[in-house]
Amino acid sequence: MRPRINFVVENVGDGPSSTSNTFTLVRDNWDDFRFKTMYVLHYTNRKRESIEIGALKIGEFDLGNRGGSPTLPASFKALGAGQFSLGQEREYYERLRDLDGELGQMVLEALNDIALDENLFERAFEERVTTASLFRNITSGTVQGQFRRIALGGAALTSYDFSYLYPERDGVGQAELEFRVEPGSMPPSNIHVLIGSNGAGKTTLLRNMRASLLGSDSGDGSFYDPDPEAEGIPFVNLVTVTFSAFDPFNPAEDGQSDGATLMNHYIGLKSGYTEETTKTNQDLANDFLESIKYCWQGARRTRWQQAVDVLCSDPLLADSHIIEALDTASTLVSDEEILEAFSVLSSGHKIVLLTATKLVQTVEEKTLILLDEPEAHLHPPLLSAFIRAVSELLEDRNGVAILATHSPVILQEVPKDCVYRISRVGNLIKAERLGVETFGEDVGTLTSAVFGLEVTKTGFHRLLLKALSESDGSYRGALRLFDRQLGGEARAILRSRSSSDGGQ
Repeated sequence: MRPRINFVVENVGDGPSSTSNTFTLVRDNWDDFRFKTMYVLHYTNRKRESIEIGALKIGEFDLGNRGGSPTLPASFKALGAGQFSLGQEREYYERLRDLDGELGQMVLEALNDIALDENLFERAFEERVTTASLFRNITSGTVQGQFRRIALGGAALTSYDFSYLYPERDGVGQAELEFRVEPGSMPPSNIHVLIGSNGAGKTTLLRNMRASLLGSDSGDGSFYDPDPEAEGIPFVNLVTVTFSAFDPFNPAEDGQSDGATLMNHYIGLKSGYTEETTKTNQDLANDFLESIKYCWQGARRTRWQQAVDVLCSDPLLADSHIIEALDTASTLVSDEEILEAFSVLSSGHKIVLLTATKLVQTVEEKTLILLDEPEAHLHPPLLSAFIRAVSELLEDRNGVAILATHSPVILQEVPKDCVYRISRVGNLIKAERLGVETFGEDVGTLTSAVFGLEVTKTGFHRLLLKALSESDGSYRGALRLFDRQLGGEARAILRSRSSSDGGQ
């Protein structure tokens, strides 16, 4: 049952009501082109402590150009149908969002907030009081973007600019990786990728990053903000995701670390008890059950459904019983039905659904996700969908992900400014940007850009070169060796490498 709320109106200079569970609107006589719409909202809680929520302006339909103030009674439960309001700062919506339960949402509804109600926004925007007063110091873009996002339970989007300094090794200078995220950028910039060959040091980098954030003193490098006025790292929550059989991360650190200032969560195969214990299929099913119950409450349910909608571009996942049961249910189905439906999923579908659900559970505002090789269990289309779902979740929660991979498919989902190619010479790890644009580029171009000569010395390339050698560089001779069973790229490689027949 939703709590009852009550509003009282006081004149400028008067204090907020001392009555518990009461919201006080204190008038401000500020004149906006003959309109006087400004109020400051206060909340007196159960302990009779007064909390200042912030400034808002209240408008009224049909005030016309004559100016004036909205007609408000001394006390009320909700504004009239002909009235509407708008907070004047981001913090107003954040403080309402932080109130217990649904209280903040109820206040916005009772005050006919036009950041919350898109249809009301469209109607109110036609009024002179809206353009002259309510929008005097803010833009419609801010209201429809940032304010509406917070009013609907999302996080305020902020830019990120931070770096990771890899420690000096064997007298070799430190390597620096820079990460920048710009809200609303296209393509999105909230997922950063470390890509390179096996053994290049990608997972080692992630492990060192995690250790440095958790307060390790073992010389694992360090994050820092280049802004001299910044107060430490910009994150308050860390989530590590890995389902590798050779997972180097320690789940025992899950929770609030004694040496760290941020929460830490682990999503993976290892048990939370000891580093050596691997979870069984039943353990993973129970993890999903526990997580989906948590996500079935409040705004997390909406975020979960949005993530699953993206993943369901995979038709087999979309047609699975568990998606059908959870997507249409107004209340959560039984534990037994969830466990049974989860048990018949493929291993890849289990991993992606469990990971997405755990991320919805654990990702909060200002979260950093460290994600190790998600391609291990996913085919390319589902991998792309998963990356997009993570990006959209991070946009909603104002977070960032750093991802280690050797899959060019992932590069197709991010711009080149969000990619580092990782290579290693001895103990020296080198990080460099790619010279080609990556977002939406074809896989062949990206593979060549990342792995270079390694590609031409392995796999079918090796067989093609061997065939050319055995046929004295003849294109036709090499083609005969393969009984003409060659794709277009293989034929092009043979033509470019052949020394006779004119490439015919």
